[in-house]
Amino acid sequence: MSSEDAALSAIYKAADALLDNASHFQCMMDNAKVGPKCKQLALNVLPKYVSKFPEMADSALDILIDLFEESDKYHLKAIQGFRVIASSASSPVISKLVGVLGQIILSEDEKEVEAVNDALVQALERDVKATLSALFEQMSSDEQLRSKTTSFIQRELIPRANSLLNSSDEVQSFVSENLKRIMGSGINSKEFNLFMKVLFCMNKYKNGEEGANELLDFVHTSIDLNSDFSPNSDQADKFILCAGSAKLIFQHGASPYKLFSYISKKVLPKFEEMSETHQISLLKTVAEISPFALGSSARELDEDFSAKLNQLHTSLSLMLSESKKFAAKLREVQKKLNEENPTTDNAKKELQTKKESCLMSLKSCTNIIAMANSLKELNLKDPKFLAEKAAVNLHKRPMAEGDQCAEAALVLGSQDAGEEDNSEGKQAAEEDEAAEAGEVDEDRE
Repeated sequence: MSSEDAALSAIYKAADALLDNASHFQCMMDNAKVGPKCKQLALNVLPKYVSKFPEMADSALDILIDLFEESDKYHLKAIQGFRVIASSASSPVISKLVGVLGQIILSEDEKEVEAVNDALVQALERDVKATLSALFEQMSSDEQLRSKTTSFIQRELIPRANSLLNSSDEVQSFVSENLKRIMGSGINSKEFNLFMKVLFCMNKYKNGEEGANELLDFVHTSIDLNSDFSPNSDQADKFILCAGSAKLIFQHGASPYKLFSYISKKVLPKFEEMSETHQISLLKTVAEISPFALGSSARELDEDFSAKLNQLHTSLSLMLSESKKFAAKLREVQKKLNEENPTTDNAKKELQTKKESCLMSLKSCTNIIAMANSLKELNLKDPKFLAEKAAVNLHKRPMAEGDQCAEAALVLGSQDAGEEDNSEGKQAAEEDEAAEAGEVDEDRE
């Protein structure tokens, strides 16, 4: 009897009594690599019974890995064995197994890749934490593995995310920490979109404002608020995607202050360097999230604005003084135009055009005077006046109810300050109305 026949006979005898004790299982592992027939039998029997002897699962896995590496003809059977082992293995064995499967997933054989996918799904359902731990580690090691891993997460984890990721607080915390680490190391737009989908599935981030602010941290991490903005195509795409995803988070009460601060200080200064397509996309994104930039975020300001406020007061005084002078000159022009008495139709039309132009310029000027007076009367000391929920509309016409975009653009100061009309603004408005009425009378005549 040859050595292989003897080994094969020992395996058959051990297989008949495998459920009796671990020594028979050990006998099978000892003879698993003696010859081709023993190897084929081991590939069939070891995975089948390994769940009965969990303490030997790691050794059994090593044997299957050796057989996989030994010959192409054992590949498919070994991968199928990995799947069976994954259904009952402990966390350490699962991590080791997923590490191996992650390497095999680069195979060009479609059947092998399909079998690897099935084995990974089995491991995911057995121990989501151990499986994702190994997958996240692979994402940092190789670009091809990273691409295959993200595809697997998109295809297999997302549909199962609600049940697998919400199984415990420990799993949610583990996944969150790893995703934040990966997102902070630099990801592309596709990966960001995928990871945000994973996070949105987790109950941890569905608990109102607190969860929304935690979720917003991932957006800030991906953008890297401490770094300068690069206007190149890839970075612009990524930023616009990140900022756009924040809209859903702002709806749940998260503060937009940090993102808007980054946009105003680092993105907009490089606006002209962006392509026209990205410029339009950026403006659309800012328009979509701007209604969430309410006054409450102004309370978070920690800068010293005294110098800027002094400059604002100086500019307001200059604007008010020059606007008054210009308004006075316009009224003189208006008076002279009213004194003219043309005789021909062309001259009358030309005069009417001049009157209308003068009147529109005077209206614009008086509006500016009214706004400047309103700002000066607020007696600005710090920018916290922007934080008041009740706000004044600086335009002379009342604002339509429910117009949030207009409110975000026109809100300045408190409602109490807005109730007092300045006398100069009133006087200018009355003069405009009188001038308009005078023109109507002249036209009637």
